[in-house]
Amino acid sequence: MTWTPSNNTEAKQDIDQVASQELVTQSSQALKMLCQNLRGDKTYAVLDLGPAVKENVDFYSRFARKIWIEDLYGSLNSPDPSALEEGGDEVNKSFEHMLPYTKDTRFDIIFVWDLFNYLPRDQLQKLVSHLSKFCNHRAMLFSLITNGQYVPEHPINFRILDQENLSYLTATGAERVNTRYKEPNLAKFMPGFKIYKTFLLRNGMQEYLFTLSED
Repeated sequence: MTWTPSNNTEAKQDIDQVASQELVTQSSQALKMLCQNLRGDKTYAVLDLGPAVKENVDFYSRFARKIWIEDLYGSLNSPDPSALEEGGDEVNKSFEHMLPYTKDTRFDIIFVWDLFNYLPRDQLQKLVSHLSKFCNHRAMLFSLITNGQYVPEHPINFRILDQENLSYLTATGAERVNTRYKEPNLAKFMPGFKIYKTFLLRNGMQEYLFTLSED
């Protein structure tokens, strides 16, 4: 099959933007700690709320018996086909609708990545409240929160290189206002979870490793 590149301006801008991005490798102390808490005699159920990334799935496969990949940001920002087919005016964006799990589903590890930077407080609370219903005792949740005033227009696609290193392409172009969640408030916004460890990275991101509370 022969592919002929489009000659329109938008396509050229997209190509130029990708070409201008820089691949960054970042050490991750939270990922390292998460991996240190994994037992060699146990397999785990992993939920990744980002898009499907081959390197990440390969990494999870080393210790996971089940893996869910959801691309939640994509779901939040795309129309619901069923609603369109039925002629509905409103799209059901509830997490119960977008993330429907059976009552016996249980997660041990959740990778949120930088999604919290893009969720208003009420959505964050509803998401965590929904997911906590499907978590095993002492489930771990991994998140990256940006401290700056602005974040890229869309979440970053992180790739896991090994037990303590991530890579990603630097963002270019449009930005949006950051939710700027701070550590003291996160406990209020994340029912059922508590902060286990947090690390400040050189790129201005704050890594968080949460665990499901025993209470």
